[in-house]
Amino acid sequence: MITVKVPELLKMAQQLFEDRIEYVGIEESAADEEFPKSLSFSAYDGSGGGIDYEEIEHVEIFADYKLQ
Repeated sequence: MITVKVPELLKMAQQLFEDRIEYVGIEESAADEEFPKSLSFSAYDGSGGGIDYEEIEHVEIFADYKLQ
């Protein structure tokens, strides 16, 4: 499972919508020594190609994060 900030996810959805993307592949990338776990987005351009978008990185939160 991956946890991302809702505003970042909304920003990605808005960008895809503004770019008139109808379908997008979403992949969860595992963390390694260099990069954290993340979601990557590859949009279908409708002509057999693809468009890569920025990744959204995983964030660590606690169940009681609003109480801190």
